Amino acid sequence: MLRLLDRGEQVVDVPAKLSARMWVYATRRGRKTDDTDAHCIALVGVRMSGLRQVVNDQALEVLRLLVDRRRRIGEDHTRMVCQLHVLLLVLIPAGAKKDLSAAQARKLLATVRPKDVAGKTRKLVALELVVDLERLYARKKAANKELVDLLKQTRTSLLGLHGIGPSGAARLLVSCA
Repeated sequence: MLRLLDRGEQVVDVPAKLSARMWVYATRRGRKTDDTDAHCIALVGVRMSGLRQVVNDQALEVLRLLVDRRRRIGEDHTRMVCQLHVLLLVLIPAGAKKDLSAAQARKLLATVRPKDVAGKTRKLVALELVVDLERLYARKKAANKELVDLLKQTRTSLLGLHGIGPSGAARLLVSCA
């Protein structure tokens, strides 16, 4: 799509529902192939009026990349906290609370004194996860700052809404464009 835009071609956004309807009419429920799919999309693009024109918006593309990066940071956070929880359940008889921060986990681990080799190794792995979580918090903070700066450039008022943070506002802008 971007290659076509760079060469000066007009590109329209064809909704999947319209191309699916065209496929039913054009093929009479024949086999679905890439060629027939492309043909149906082209038919809709040529014959339908009012389709949204696609533009090469570099700011939107940057915002999309940063939103994806912020989402991956959140996924990494969830994965690491879950791993840490499993280790803490074995190391600490009562376990730990669900919404555990790295600092809280570090305090809990300071009280643990395992006697066997497996317990000591579990504690080392848990401490590594705590260090990784602390690094991840710094990345998350920097990613949020970048998103806030970009959102300010777009002059959106989404950040002023209750419950909408930088990641959510950027995701809304990217998905609506």
